[in-house]
Amino acid sequence: MTDEDLPTSLSVPATEEPEPDNLLFKILEEAMQYANAGNHNDALTKCHDAVKAAPSAAEPYFLMGTIAFICGDEGQAISMCEVAHKVDPTAAEYAEALATIYTSVGRLADGLYFAKIATSLEPHPLFSKRMPPRLKALNSAYLNASPSTHFIEAQRLFNIGDFERSLYEC
Repeated sequence: MTDEDLPTSLSVPATEEPEPDNLLFKILEEAMQYANAGNHNDALTKCHDAVKAAPSAAEPYFLMGTIAFICGDEGQAISMCEVAHKVDPTAAEYAEALATIYTSVGRLADGLYFAKIATSLEPHPLFSKRMPPRLKALNSAYLNASPSTHFIEAQRLFNIGDFERSLYEC
């Protein structure tokens, strides 16, 4: 993992400084430090702590999705970014990330949908300048789109009648 993969900090600029006792931002800051050090397990633990501290916040889910994407787990990345988007459907970065991830796994219709709505949404105050470049690389995702190996395996298992394993792969 490089510094380009994850934002170096979730602390907001001085003009938007959260209140000093804002537990959510303190926890997310710690999660980012762990993630940038390559300690994904502790980063995810901190994200879970952030969810407990602020259950209605979308940021921890987006951060978990970002970590999952960087670690190559596109399915989990989609799930977490979908949750973030459902919690806060006004953040352009959540839709932009979903567009890139969906496109990269060959789900072009879903990718196009999120790319389209991202253009009409507002920038997130924390992630607008801190979103990992890999999640902004929609053009690259189009050029390198390929079907998910899980989806291909699910189709194969379905065709041979192994429905339980097929469902698991999906």
